[in-house]
Amino acid sequence: MFDVQFDLILRNGRIFDGLGSPPFHGDIAIKNGKIAAIGQAILAPAREIKECADFWVIPGFIDIHTHYDIEVEISPGLNESVQHGVTTVVMGNCSLSVTYGNPKDLADMFLRVETLPRILIEKWLKTSISWETPKEYFEHLKSLPLGPSISALLGHSSLRAYVMGLQRSLHDKATDEELAKMRALAEKALDAGCIGISVDMVPWHMMSGEFKGKTIPS
Repeated sequence: MFDVQFDLILRNGRIFDGLGSPPFHGDIAIKNGKIAAIGQAILAPAREIKECADFWVIPGFIDIHTHYDIEVEISPGLNESVQHGVTTVVMGNCSLSVTYGNPKDLADMFLRVETLPRILIEKWLKTSISWETPKEYFEHLKSLPLGPSISALLGHSSLRAYVMGLQRSLHDKATDEELAKMRALAEKALDAGCIGISVDMVPWHMMSGEFKGKTIPS
């Protein structure tokens, strides 16, 4: 009985290294969930061998701009991204996230980027937000049966409306006290796992609902 050197060999695929180098045909060997060898022909024994002659073999794609914050709650597999080779998505873009916020206010902000019907967004936001802190939010995300890996930004519009109230966040400047509270909450979110803060300076990104037509808080 011979020793098995690798767990998996992907054989004869067209390999792209993700660094811009010309693709080449070859094999990739995997052991313990990591790439262990890449070569023109890996002849060592493996538990499983997959023939990849008709396929490209590539590193996972990272989609740095998504608005999956609500969709990931409804369909956490995010199959429309995974089937295109995306293994990591970044959400919380354009100053919109659900880390902090009043459900109705978030619904009125998210409707401009989501294709989901208003009634579905509002229903979800009113019944499904179970977290009160960023730490609880990330614990919630980890509990979902996710397809790709998830990274989240903290949305400035959501944070501003959370601290100031939606109406004031759309019309007034923040006070020194409100700015200090935003800074403290932002630090708390970054410590919990947010990878950064997203802002939005596009004037035609508008609100829905009561303040329809008004530029979003950020």
